[in-house]
Amino acid sequence: MSLSISSPQPTQVKVSAEEIAQSFLSPQSLKIAVDSILKVGYVILEDVVPHNVIDYLRQKMVQDSAYLIDRGRWNTVGNVMGHLNQALPPFPPYVFPEIVSNVFAAQVTQAVLGEGRFNRFYRSNTNVAGSGMQPLHWDGTEGSLVVNVSLEDITEANGSIELWPGTHLLQESSSISSEPVDNSIDELSRESRREICPPIRGNLKKGSILIRHESLWHRGMPNQSSNSRYMVAMMHYPKGTDIGSPLCFNIGCEIAFSDRVLHPNLNFLNKPIDYLETKVPFLQWMRESLYRVSPASYKFLKNFHKAL
Repeated sequence: MSLSISSPQPTQVKVSAEEIAQSFLSPQSLKIAVDSILKVGYVILEDVVPHNVIDYLRQKMVQDSAYLIDRGRWNTVGNVMGHLNQALPPFPPYVFPEIVSNVFAAQVTQAVLGEGRFNRFYRSNTNVAGSGMQPLHWDGTEGSLVVNVSLEDITEANGSIELWPGTHLLQESSSISSEPVDNSIDELSRESRREICPPIRGNLKKGSILIRHESLWHRGMPNQSSNSRYMVAMMHYPKGTDIGSPLCFNIGCEIAFSDRVLHPNLNFLNKPIDYLETKVPFLQWMRESLYRVSPASYKFLKNFHKAL
């Protein structure tokens, strides 16, 4: 497969029935996925999550998003109306190994990041009907891979993500500062890059997984349909980066992580978890929301808070 950055197309790995049965990507499929991430910054593993799992989780997320929408909790980059950084239910029966410990995604991230990688993020990019366009931005500079699971068919009509191929390499070449005032891309840089390589849309079939480099330029796009669109988001970090606070789940979810395909960055609690954040601890809000909007502001306030 040719990975031309001058005329990019979403690189898709069509996982075979045999690979699904064996829960393992063939060497050829894995090479395509890894090469695509390294060169263009993303890859799509097509239809690797069972639809019955997706449908069950999505029903609960529809209920939860109604609560957040009613309160106008637009806590994503730019605080653009219609884009929710939605927490996922951290208790049975809504935590599935096919999502949180997906063997195909884990195989790819291990091949790119190495042993000892861990997940530090578990939420949903929920794109509400009638949403606006986010500023063009990147998510971070620690070398993590974002793992998105599509809970439905995602197209331009319901706001598929815009991806800018090859822009993750600009960090490595120091074309952009690793300590920006914020993580948005200015208009001059955007249009200059467009002449080199225009963006594509990350359209996904239901049950597919998009894996992208965290430094890849991207943005949430308007949802012109009449329904909210749901896409799970996780972030796999390489060993040696700040592991942060463990992800919290209720007791009873342990089986979803029993395969240990990722380094366990988990805490299982025997008490209710305020996952819809009716009361958000200051450091948690900074880590999960402010960092995505302004890494520099996050670091300043984190150090200030420690000094108090």
